Amino acid sequence: MLSFKLFIENKSEGLIPSSSDMSLEEFLETLEGSSIRNILDKASYMRLYMGNMYGIGGPGEGKDANAAAFVNKLTNFINKDISKHRPKERVYETQEFKDEHNYAEYNKLNKERFDIFRAIVRAKDEDEKAVLRKQKSVLEDEISNTEYAKAMRDAEKEYDRQVDLYHNTPLSKQDLSDDGSPQYRDMEQAYNKLIGKVSIETDEDVIDV
Repeated sequence: MLSFKLFIENKSEGLIPSSSDMSLEEFLETLEGSSIRNILDKASYMRLYMGNMYGIGGPGEGKDANAAAFVNKLTNFINKDISKHRPKERVYETQEFKDEHNYAEYNKLNKERFDIFRAIVRAKDEDEKAVLRKQKSVLEDEISNTEYAKAMRDAEKEYDRQVDLYHNTPLSKQDLSDDGSPQYRDMEQAYNKLIGKVSIETDEDVIDV
């Protein structure tokens, strides 16, 4: 991992163009072969740098603010299909999945666990609380071993596998091309603002980003 100083001196690590004459298409070509994960990691490091330099809110305005805004739009664009691999509505939330994997059993035990939890909160005697906690622990083991809980864990593992594959597959030229999406348009606007207002020196001794 680069130090903050080396990070900001290295324009490629900073995910910003090495020249204000570079078009967006030319800049995106430099990212071909990189993975989404690699770019997201660089973007996170850039945010750490900005936070270290400006505080939690980051740069409010100016050239660094433009650079930060562009990187945000860039990551939104390359990661826009994440919901295809981890949808907002998980498969285990569907009625079909619940019916297939005996959600009724899971739900019944979960309600019993909640009732015991409330009893623990209300109990004033420590011995009584200890007994209730043991009951709750046993019940939680039962819940964890229900058909529905096991199927839900398997589904989450598959989501994790799909996301990992998506994030670590090298990006192609097509992946980085204008696809007409709102995310691409937003990135394009942020890029134009960046190169229009920021003069980036190519001299290695100059830190002007």
